[in-house]
Amino acid sequence: MPTAAPWSCAAVRAELEATTRSTQTAAWLVQRVWARAGLQAHRLERYGTSPDPDFERKASAILGLCLRPPAHSAVFCGDEKTAIQAVAFLDQVVTTQPTRRAIHVIGDNLSAHETQRTRDWLARHPRVTMHYTPTHSSWLNQVELWFAKIERDCIARGIVTSRADLHRTLMQYIRLHNKTCRPVHWTYRSPNHRIRASGDWATVH
Repeated sequence: MPTAAPWSCAAVRAELEATTRSTQTAAWLVQRVWARAGLQAHRLERYGTSPDPDFERKASAILGLCLRPPAHSAVFCGDEKTAIQAVAFLDQVVTTQPTRRAIHVIGDNLSAHETQRTRDWLARHPRVTMHYTPTHSSWLNQVELWFAKIERDCIARGIVTSRADLHRTLMQYIRLHNKTCRPVHWTYRSPNHRIRASGDWATVH
């Protein structure tokens, strides 16, 4: 039996031939059987437990904002890409919301988000509250999940010729996505199981 993990189609074929003393097993047959059983031996999934001692409180606060946002408030998820500044994003958020509406912003715990400049900005805008994800838990921020999805589906294998072309490609993808999207359903069982999500993605605008 092969000692390597995960098994490959060739390794399974070789094991079957050695066990049955047959030379009729083909790799494509192994692939077909795996496909019917929903097996994908080439894929590797990992789960990393957050070392943040305040994980439970931070996570529950963020999930609460997503599931049951406070009345008369707006909740935004923010993340940074190259040449996009978080404080500029916050300026735009504030200008688009009614003056009496409380604003909650979910972001990761990047050190740049807790600089003096950010603290000064928050002091000037007391209706804005920042909520930082626990260490190594950026997946709690839904926009990070969205960026990862759009990176895999649209950007990584795409070919664009200009910034305008990229914009058109992204907007086309978003419009198509929004036609079939479903909300994220979070469930929390116990500290031992941590947090799991099921379902697909929320609508993106």
